Amino acid sequence: VRDVYGNFVYDGTSVAFTSNFTVITSPVSTVNGFVETFVTSTTAGTATVTAQTVGPITDTMVVTFTAGPAVALELSATSPQTAGVAFPLTVTARDQYGNVATGFTDVITLTDSTGTISGGPVSVVNGTGVANVTITTAGPTTITGTNNVLTGTTNVDIQTNLADLQMALVADSSIRVCSTGTLT
Repeated sequence: VRDVYGNFVYDGTSVAFTSNFTVITSPVSTVNGFVETFVTSTTAGTATVTAQTVGPITDTMVVTFTAGPAVALELSATSPQTAGVAFPLTVTARDQYGNVATGFTDVITLTDSTGTISGGPVSVVNGTGVANVTITTAGPTTITGTNNVLTGTTNVDIQTNLADLQMALVADSSIRVCSTGTLT
């Protein structure tokens, strides 16, 4: 920390740090004109950090926090869906703090509890990917995505496709007048 003439400030000069985004150890005192603090965040993003001391002498810098490596896969789709109709399934790779793991790129294989899913695999690039999938068996289903290291699931209720209903009436071939017959 220097004054306007380039001289180091006295030891013990208090410097306060503030940020719009992160947690900072503050205030800190100078030693030999220098000050050190720690900036931490569990959220990926950009922080503006400002240091201010007497005078007021201020300086600002931008710090970028990036996501860590992927430790989990998150699968998501709206529910309910209709049997036989394609719907988007999103796969997101997450780091240990829930940030999108933007360094993750891989192909995710899909299966479901009914064994009727089609439309995969999902190509995940920079932490996210979307595939249009179709499940043909109605009922509650669990969709699983894996790359053989990370695995994620989501539950989707698959409803009967009313547009594809088929009906067949079976009746006695001959019914007497004023008699009762059976239709099934």
